[in-house]
Amino acid sequence: MNISIELIDNTNPTDSPAYPFPIDMEALKEAVLYTTIGTGSLIEPIPIDDFITASKNKLPHIGYNTTVRASFSLVEGEENPNATPLIYCKVQNIGKRTADFTDWYKIFDCSYKHIKTAPDGTLYITPQTITDYQSFCEISTLKKRQSTEKNIYILYSIIFQLFIDNEAGEHMKCYFEFDPLAKISSNV
Repeated sequence: MNISIELIDNTNPTDSPAYPFPIDMEALKEAVLYTTIGTGSLIEPIPIDDFITASKNKLPHIGYNTTVRASFSLVEGEENPNATPLIYCKVQNIGKRTADFTDWYKIFDCSYKHIKTAPDGTLYITPQTITDYQSFCEISTLKKRQSTEKNIYILYSIIFQLFIDNEAGEHMKCYFEFDPLAKISSNV
């Protein structure tokens, strides 16, 4: 299974690269079953960065007039044992120079019903369903830059659930989080 992050250029949608982040499902299952990391929870999901097999596949800069879409895709030959594993995505400001920046409306189109701002300034994005087996979270940058710092550094977290069978064949609901870093810049 891959976590897929797509950067859709709203001016030229045909030039919209997708970046797959393959999950090493065997190593993840082994860690859940035989270590003390547990199954995670919505409040404390298990960080999955160590189980992404292509960690050199870094998310590039995000420009303006771009839609960021996170979803899951199956690897060839894989069945779909987990329908719509996305729970939510969140965006947090992690820049040192802009530590108090919470004016997301100056960067993102926050008017969409799937996007909510928490009191601490975190943006939460709920998934949209495509089919019974597929969903995605997306957020769009504005067409042009408002009056903000030149670069905004963000942590784009993807929180999802998977069912992992224990040794007795019982389904365990597990919660995980993938946190790629990104830079929003008009100099893409």
